[in-house]
Amino acid sequence: MFVEVLERNGEVRSRMRIADAPFTIGRAYDNDLIIDDPYVAPHHLRIERADDGSLRAVDLATRNGLYLLGPPQRVQSAQIAPDLRVRIGHTQIRFRDTQFAVAPELEASASPRALRQAFSFYPVLIAAAALMFGDVHLSTFEQTPPAQIVASVLALLLAAFAWAGIWAFFGRLATRHANFYAHGTTTLLGISAVVLTYELSGYVAFAFSSDLASSMTPLALAAVVGTMIYRHVRLVSRSSARRVASVAAIVTTLLAGSMWLVDYSASLTYSAELDYTPYLKAPAFRLAPPESPQEFVVRSAALRAAIDRLRAQD
Repeated sequence: MFVEVLERNGEVRSRMRIADAPFTIGRAYDNDLIIDDPYVAPHHLRIERADDGSLRAVDLATRNGLYLLGPPQRVQSAQIAPDLRVRIGHTQIRFRDTQFAVAPELEASASPRALRQAFSFYPVLIAAAALMFGDVHLSTFEQTPPAQIVASVLALLLAAFAWAGIWAFFGRLATRHANFYAHGTTTLLGISAVVLTYELSGYVAFAFSSDLASSMTPLALAAVVGTMIYRHVRLVSRSSARRVASVAAIVTTLLAGSMWLVDYSASLTYSAELDYTPYLKAPAFRLAPPESPQEFVVRSAALRAAIDRLRAQD
């Protein structure tokens, strides 16, 4: 039989084999298993063998007692069975025998491991900073000092570091591994993908005068964010990839739906304005054939006739 000390999230903190009985548990250094919990007595629990050969956990008349879990129930003693969980002080303890069937090993993926190292983080940081600098520079309509652009990029990088730090903090709590480099690399790659997706969709919409490309931009951005969240959750959770992917898909769907609702409400608010592709790029990127003056006159006449019909109905 093995006794396991559990973390609050259910992960095993330590594990020890019960080689012989009696076996004592407490804070004192003469115990077989020492637990660093101020709410555990110096000599809190004794594992002893009953007359029928079974093992029992006996509370040694402690102040905080011995509790069975699910639902909590204070007892003086408990017969030890495989997978029994008890609580002493603020510490959960689980008993398992040598016949307990463990799950098969998980398949190790070599590619994500590189993202956890510093040699991957810093090149991605430099590339993302350069991309942010170019995006901020291209999005300004007035002559802007380089120092101001650099300040904007630094603000974006600080926000990215804060986002990665929050995920690293939760990862430290959940898995005892912060993986800041991995979260930082994931964040920077996600921001870079968002910038590239937005710019690429703008050029496609302008080149072909495509309203479809404009309308699909929120969906593409939501997919990028969902992929980034999937990677973050995989780093802080030991759930299966399928379960994490399902959560990320739900987040992506909700995010895309929210962005669509915002665009739809905006179109209702400004329904009186002309519908046009909201991107303006250099003429060299224009690939759609230009509209001739005759086509423009014909289309304008048809639009005027439609407006006159609506006016007559009012």
